[in-house]
Amino acid sequence: MRTILLFSMGVVFLAACGPASRSGGEQATAAAAADLTGHPGYKLYQMYCIACHGGTQEPGQRLAPPAFMVQRHYKNAFPEDEFKQRIIAWINNPDKEKSIMPGAVRNFNLMPPLQLSQADRQQIADYFWLATFAEPAWAAAHRQQKQQRRKQMLDSLPNP
Repeated sequence: MRTILLFSMGVVFLAACGPASRSGGEQATAAAAADLTGHPGYKLYQMYCIACHGGTQEPGQRLAPPAFMVQRHYKNAFPEDEFKQRIIAWINNPDKEKSIMPGAVRNFNLMPPLQLSQADRQQIADYFWLATFAEPAWAAAHRQQKQQRRKQMLDSLPNP
């Protein structure tokens, strides 16, 4: 019981100690799910990524696609090695032509390249692969709207 209490206090402490712009709930969930708070990529994600990619902001307030959506798109498209290679390449040199999320590029534009060492980019990519990012409440409604728009578009096509 004491171990669980100490672990919980540690997660809360880490969630409260970083930059004010990040979402405490998201960090606690992502880190605690696999106890990734000691992963070097976790700290780098907190420093460089979460201010824009934290997923708890409401639509219209976000600066970039939330981490859970980026992770979902890339994990659905690529095996682990290629996932990591693409995340590393994107951090180093975001390129509209290489994006698999054209809607995100259209809605948010490209992120600026982050001048990080190759080792830091690798740690972020490793963490991004391992983390379990919380899906905020608005995400289900967003997914439903997207599915409805897709269905309407398909229904409007003439029959072959």
